Amino acid sequence: MGTAVTFPVAMEMLIEIARTCYNISIDKTLLANLGVDADYFSAFQTEITEAEAFKTDSAIAKELEAVTKSKDAKRAGAYQWIKQAKFFIDKTFPKTAPQRNEFPADYSMWQYNESLLLYNTPTIIALVTKYNTELTAQKMPADFDAKGTTLMTELKAVDDAQEKAKEDNKNYTQRKLEAYKKVYDRVNEINRAGRMAYADDPVVVKYFDTPWPKNKKGNENPNPQRRNDINLMSTINIGINPGVNAVAVYRD
Repeated sequence: MGTAVTFPVAMEMLIEIARTCYNISIDKTLLANLGVDADYFSAFQTEITEAEAFKTDSAIAKELEAVTKSKDAKRAGAYQWIKQAKFFIDKTFPKTAPQRNEFPADYSMWQYNESLLLYNTPTIIALVTKYNTELTAQKMPADFDAKGTTLMTELKAVDDAQEKAKEDNKNYTQRKLEAYKKVYDRVNEINRAGRMAYADDPVVVKYFDTPWPKNKKGNENPNPQRRNDINLMSTINIGINPGVNAVAVYRD
């Protein structure tokens, strides 16, 4: 079972912050002395790319919604077949006939529950097959029982597909959260190293000393709270990479 993971900012903003942290244009020699060197930043870039490649939560939800709609359609079709079977039974046999009693008295809830449909439909198919001669004499299609079998098979397939999609999405989301947590932890680690490495440089150290926003929603909250009191979007032009500005990044 995966561990629950939340972040203080939206995932999109986390990537933005991570890229800012990666691109910070300062002399990184002091960071390298703490092991935060070129190889470290290369691994960081790989982690950012891997995290960003995951689908958004909304895209994942839409995919599952499509599977659910497909199942709803199959369930509706199967229930319609049940109603038609009941119609042919009633049309063929008089009210006092024992054959009518073989059909479940109340099947209305089946339309809302695929498990009930899958459990009971074989009984109705068997009933239709048993009285096929009488029912076809009343204009029931000759392939009606076969159609019921097909509908049940299709419903079972899409029901299984939905359950698999749920499990797959659960695992996918967990992998996604773990990938983003690597990025989040890396930002915190770089900022921690930066606060130590540049403790004697009041200009540079502040870019490693911005607290994360107090945003309880986190993850993909569309309106993440930004901290404006620490001049988040201010820039400096120091270091060895001309043209790349350093923007304040968040600390743990």
